[in-house]
Amino acid sequence: MTNWLPDLTAGSGPLYQRLADSIETDIDRGVIDAGAKLPPQRDLAYDIGTTVGTVGRAYQLLRERGLVSGEVGRGTYVLGQRAKPDFPAPDVGGEGTRYIDAPKG
Repeated sequence: MTNWLPDLTAGSGPLYQRLADSIETDIDRGVIDAGAKLPPQRDLAYDIGTTVGTVGRAYQLLRERGLVSGEVGRGTYVLGQRAKPDFPAPDVGGEGTRYIDAPKG
């Protein structure tokens, strides 16, 4: 991946959040392809004028969102599709759902 820089002007909130959001947007738009290696944290931090910790926190947020995977010393790579959580989604109601009455008193 060459000459790519995130757009940090959109959105609000902490820089790590805007960075993660920008990378996510570029992944969704196909600007960053599945399997692409993201820039090393130190390099990206230098390029956008922030700390390695800020970039690390953004990459961690992307891992939590299921968008990237990585190992220390090997790099961070864009996944081909969003990873699904290892736990089932909670049942939020609907047919077949029974509710337990709380004790009165």
